[in-house]
Amino acid sequence: MDARCGVDVTYLYRSHEISTGTGLVLLGPDGQNTVIDGEGSSRALTEEEILNALEAMKGHRGLSRALKSPHLALFAAQYAKKLGMKTALNPSPLPKEGVGSLKYIDYLFINEVEGCYMCGKEKSAYVDPIQLTHETVTYMEYRILS
Repeated sequence: MDARCGVDVTYLYRSHEISTGTGLVLLGPDGQNTVIDGEGSSRALTEEEILNALEAMKGHRGLSRALKSPHLALFAAQYAKKLGMKTALNPSPLPKEGVGSLKYIDYLFINEVEGCYMCGKEKSAYVDPIQLTHETVTYMEYRILS
């Protein structure tokens, strides 16, 4: 526990060899964003470190993840679900290899690009958000918050 601010930092790892990630968000004149994201320190985590942290957090209500390191993020979400936690996922940045079945995710936070990707649709100039939400809910069998 960090006594200065009451935050448990037990599973915060520090290394001089690995730096934290950096990102840049550009907003175009049409309101669409482009995210440029560098690899972060989460790529250095091991499954064992994730298991140890989640085991220590048994009884917590939930786990929220983004796909900075897709394999490790999905691994953590699957294990958290086995421990009875609610799981939330922002599937960004989208991995080229896809994400497969996400039946262990309780809440999926997506935008238009991610919704089209997950439904196997091409992103056109305009996508009706209501229609895309219905298609994604049907296709992925989820509760969608966007």
